Amino acid sequence: MIDILKALSALCGLIVALLSLRPIGRRYLFRRRRRLTLEGMEKLQRIHGSLEKIRSYGADRAIVFAGHNSGGYPRAGSPYYTSALYWSAEKASSEVIPNYKNIPVDARYIEMLLDAERSGKYHFKVEKEPNSQLLKYYRFEKVTDSWIYYLGIVENNFLYMSISTKGGKLSQTDLVPIELEVENIRNNI
Repeated sequence: MIDILKALSALCGLIVALLSLRPIGRRYLFRRRRRLTLEGMEKLQRIHGSLEKIRSYGADRAIVFAGHNSGGYPRAGSPYYTSALYWSAEKASSEVIPNYKNIPVDARYIEMLLDAERSGKYHFKVEKEPNSQLLKYYRFEKVTDSWIYYLGIVENNFLYMSISTKGGKLSQTDLVPIELEVENIRNNI
């Protein structure tokens, strides 16, 4: 009987001790959430800064996209979508890009994304591409040259970006500072 009372007393003491730690745990969680929120905001700021720099190097638009499958892994029998997340673009594109949300993509689009993932980038040559969904969008927006860069996979989202021009092409010299900014974006994703 005495052993049971000692065990209950120890258990009560443990419960009181744990309850006294709750405010410390709350403060820790608050500080952690605050730190993660601010770090995330700083990363977003750097991503937007890199998108602006890419435009200053000769691109008419730079868009970060997420390929997604309604929250799950890509699978047969379920559509695959793409959505624009962040962008910097000239006025005409800036009015269209916000509508790029949950757009189902075709087989050619998926093939291009896989090619970009394998090599890190894909040069979409508008004048040489076979007829496809993306080609139709590019012709609608009068895009003449585009580079697709693989950024990574985060929470089942295939992240990539499109850097394009609406007159002429980006030279290899143009691509050097652009690709440094792509790497900055990749590091902040």
